[in-house]
Parts: sequence; C-alpha cells; structure tokens
Amino acid sequence: MASTATIPYSVSKDIPLIHEAEVIVVGGGPGGIGAAVMAAREGARTILIERHGYLGGMASARGRTSCCSTGFAGTWCTSTRRV
Repeated sequence: MASTATIPYSVSKDIPLIHEAEVIVVGGGPGGIGAAVMAAREGARTILIERHGYLGGMASARGRTSCCSTGFAGTWCTSTRRV
C-alpha cells in the first residue's frame, strides 16, 4: 500500500511574478499552437511555453536535427530530406 505521508516544505524567498495568465500551454508543436490560439481567441490570457527556439515541434525539427549521425533510422532520414 502506498504511503500517504506528506513532506513538509517551505519557501524561503519570494519569487517575482513576470506574467499572469489564465491558460498556460506547454509545448509549441501543432497541438500546442492550436490550443494557445483557441484559448486566446476565447479571451483567456494565454502563455505558450516552448523549450526550443522555434515553434512547430517535430514538424519543424526535421530540418534542424540529424537523427542519422549515429546511423539510427537512416532510411527514414534519407526519405525526409527529399521532402
């Protein structure tokens, strides 16, 4: 049976608030972009967070990364470069 004990913690300093939002979307792939746009269109204060320097997720990453450097999935990489 899992333990239900709580772990006490405390915050020793205030963390500054940079932005305030009603909706936070994490991930700038096609789904995240769509979710952020629709939330904003509905009037919600929305923040879209993406860890890379570009939006689009794997749809954009194909031309920016090389999965062939280790020889893994070489056929897949060769076919996607032609697109």
